[in-house]
Amino acid sequence: MMKYAVKFSMFLAFFSLSFFTSCDKSETESQEVEAFVDQALLSVAESASSGADGCYELVLPVSILFVDGTTAEVASIDEMKEAFRTWKENNPDATRKDRPQLVLPVDFIDDGGVIISVTTQEELKELRAACRKGHGPKKGKRGNKECSCFEIVFPLTISFSDGTTAEVNDRKEFKTTVRTWKENNPDATERPEVVFPITVQLEDGTTTEVNNEEELKALKEACRDGE
Repeated sequence: MMKYAVKFSMFLAFFSLSFFTSCDKSETESQEVEAFVDQALLSVAESASSGADGCYELVLPVSILFVDGTTAEVASIDEMKEAFRTWKENNPDATRKDRPQLVLPVDFIDDGGVIISVTTQEELKELRAACRKGHGPKKGKRGNKECSCFEIVFPLTISFSDGTTAEVNDRKEFKTTVRTWKENNPDATERPEVVFPITVQLEDGTTTEVNNEEELKALKEACRDGE
């Protein structure tokens, strides 16, 4: 009887060790996934000088390119996080250096409501350089690492340099309208702008109306300060 008791105790000990080892491994893998998601978000934000620590707001949806050549279209920051999370779970050997990239062209809105369309890596590089020349966040002020401080609520009116305007009802229509106008007006030097007032949705899900450039800049600064 003692012999069976000893064997049973050894079985329980082995089972417990296996169980906790499995739990530890699962927790480690989960932490690695979330670390990858955080690093990927930071990488995208830095590449575009967007979000709290940047100068521009990235206009969604965008397409994301992964190092294995696959892509994913995301319409919100939450969708972007989930795309990063799913890809990492499907590619457990990937490291934080395997950073996803934005698929160009992409659109941004600066602090003054000007719409900036970027079609090449060189233009993206110039945009980052312009942000670093004193237009970025103040020294010592670090906000969150999201790719966007807020999201614009549609419909939205866009004003073009030829005096025309266009109302867009969603993000895809926004991108199509801006790019079509640029293609039809290749010599235009002035960029399109959003028409104030605009409504934006903040990180906590609430919305607020922004009436002019000054209020938009103040909202961006508050985002940088983490308020």
